[in-house]
Amino acid sequence: MKTIFSLALFFIYISHVSADPHETGNARTATLWGIVTNLHSGQPIPDANVSIQGTDLGTATSEGGYFHLRIAPGIWDVNVTVIGFHSQKKQIYVDTLDSRQIDFQMEPGPIRMAPVIVTATQTHRLQDRVTVESQVFSGTNRKRLIGSTGGEILSEAEALDIKTYGGWAGIQTTSIRGTNDGHTLILLDGMRLNNSQKASVDLGILPASFFERIEIVRGGHSAFYGSDAIGGAIHFVSHESIPQKGYQYCLRSTGGTFFIKDPVLSTQGLDFSGSHRIGPLRLFFGYNHMNSDGAFLYADPVSGADSIRSNNDYKADNYFIKTVWNLTSRMRLKTTHHRLHSRRGSPGSLVYPSPLAFQSDDLSLTDLEWSYHFNQFQFKMNAFTQNGVQKYTNPGGWIPIDSRHENRMQGFRPQILWTPLKNIHVFAGGEYRDDRLESTDLGEHDRLITSLFSHLEWRHSFLLSGLIMTWSPAVRWDRYNDISSQACPKLGWMIESGSMLRWKIRASWSRSFRAPSFNDLYWPDDGFAYGNPDLQPETGTHSDVALILEYNHSGYFRFNTSFFSNSIEDLILWSEVEPWIYSPLNIGRASISGREISLSYHSPKDRAYAELSHANMKALDQTFESENKGNRLIYRPDQKWQLRAGLTVQPFDLNVHYLWLSKRYANAENSESLSSYGIWNARLDCTFPLNTLVMKFGVQGLNLTDQRYYGLKGYPSPGREIRLIFEVTY
Repeated sequence: MKTIFSLALFFIYISHVSADPHETGNARTATLWGIVTNLHSGQPIPDANVSIQGTDLGTATSEGGYFHLRIAPGIWDVNVTVIGFHSQKKQIYVDTLDSRQIDFQMEPGPIRMAPVIVTATQTHRLQDRVTVESQVFSGTNRKRLIGSTGGEILSEAEALDIKTYGGWAGIQTTSIRGTNDGHTLILLDGMRLNNSQKASVDLGILPASFFERIEIVRGGHSAFYGSDAIGGAIHFVSHESIPQKGYQYCLRSTGGTFFIKDPVLSTQGLDFSGSHRIGPLRLFFGYNHMNSDGAFLYADPVSGADSIRSNNDYKADNYFIKTVWNLTSRMRLKTTHHRLHSRRGSPGSLVYPSPLAFQSDDLSLTDLEWSYHFNQFQFKMNAFTQNGVQKYTNPGGWIPIDSRHENRMQGFRPQILWTPLKNIHVFAGGEYRDDRLESTDLGEHDRLITSLFSHLEWRHSFLLSGLIMTWSPAVRWDRYNDISSQACPKLGWMIESGSMLRWKIRASWSRSFRAPSFNDLYWPDDGFAYGNPDLQPETGTHSDVALILEYNHSGYFRFNTSFFSNSIEDLILWSEVEPWIYSPLNIGRASISGREISLSYHSPKDRAYAELSHANMKALDQTFESENKGNRLIYRPDQKWQLRAGLTVQPFDLNVHYLWLSKRYANAENSESLSSYGIWNARLDCTFPLNTLVMKFGVQGLNLTDQRYYGLKGYPSPGREIRLIFEVTY
């Protein structure tokens, strides 16, 4: 921690020496400040260039779109420019030495702009300014994704594999760069979904219609978020944009069929969402209902005959409400509340079926955020609470089961962002979190977590060379009341140059960890297994380096290749400690390395695009003295090929997605494997403006070639499914 702040002071001194004398040398100056926002969405625009015409004075906006300058009295023209928006100029008369405010609302322009990402640094930054490997689905790119759940649409992400237990009722979890599903941190509007009872998160409970932006960070990220981010982090952000007219309401209906016998609608869905601006208050809300019998055809693994997946029904009701209230020009209050409820059949595997079992999940999340900006400082305080209840009932098993698990999480997170100079950002804060579990199986347990974190970003240029370099060190310390404390550093670096033809070299190194879950620590002795309260956290050391080439003229061309390595120590493996009795031990070790390549082209005005990506991953079991040392980790594909392409010819918009996964081993001995498979998905939308209404008719096809494949052993995946969509926007 001392090293980080020492570096910050050093960088401030170096930059101060070379600062413009106009900015600090004139005693008769006033403070000029303001906020730069998107005219349509009202969202802040970071990294916008603010300059005073006729002088060499200038700065860049911070995370919240704020800027400040020291300026002498007089009449001045203030210019604001940022890629992706029309430039704007305002004239201001400064006649006193007091602070003056001037705000800018920027109109989006035709030039392609890097989207804003929060997950990479916990602050708003343009994606091309961060030093980690990331992917953002937002705007038009988000609307092109195919699917109805968080897991379905994330199948289009690079170097990310969605593991599904099949159909609507099947749990959907994710693996980033060959790590397991407990090594990915999942956030919803900044709130953690991973709880202390179990590390993984079911993405199937998240309705895709809620999300305006999805951010994915690949590589260890515990320096910003603590436990569970060994493989990376995924952040779902709900609607937060309002059109220029100040309001928008949308009603959407979905019907789907698996074509088992007749094209009867086996799936029905309804969505209603809206946004409205009322003076200083912005309101956003959404409601989602989904109902499916989940019955699809699959090929029996023994006979090969078609069978129908039963007890796979699914029903969900979800809603969210978000308010943003600008109390003053410097102070903002934001509230967010999500409620997710689902009930599903739990058919089990084909080997051990459970035709009478079902599961219900009820999750409630609330976050209250207060922020205040003053010159170079931005203060933020989040208070959050979460309550999740999961019930599982199986009356027809060998031993009837009726379990209930309630997880409660509450805490607060203070943060401060300091921008002493336009090229330096210092971010620091802390977090206090209380995780409680009340379980019919595990009993009652409590985990208190206290965290401190800091992050420095220094962006500077080399005179006359045209090179821009970014340094981004960060560190986080987490103290647990029930396990050992953890300190996780991270260092990011990037060098770039060019305008029309632009190149970048980006590299990062980090350490991350995952705390053992309550299931690992306290599972009761049921005669077959028991927990281990002496477990230590899993730790990972990650490094990667990437080369990016971008050409932005008569279209946008991008090439990205990266190499990564992740070494995970003290892996928690459930092992046979006595004949036929299992318990978790810190005996595992994994080595994961690979290469990613992506190539994309977007035509002018984004009317056509094509994106091709390939991930080559090698996830090996390197556990010492293990007979499986050197084998592939289970359910990790060596290769993932992906093609995304689309064409817009008004009023039609066609998008196609092809996914190919190599074979995956189903056991640690690598004696069983699941076959490789390739599936085609597509969506066709037809949009008709009608006065104040916009009507859209759409059709989505999943697994169009009706491939019969298994995502996991014993869990077949659905064949062809067609979904019809009708949407009205006012």
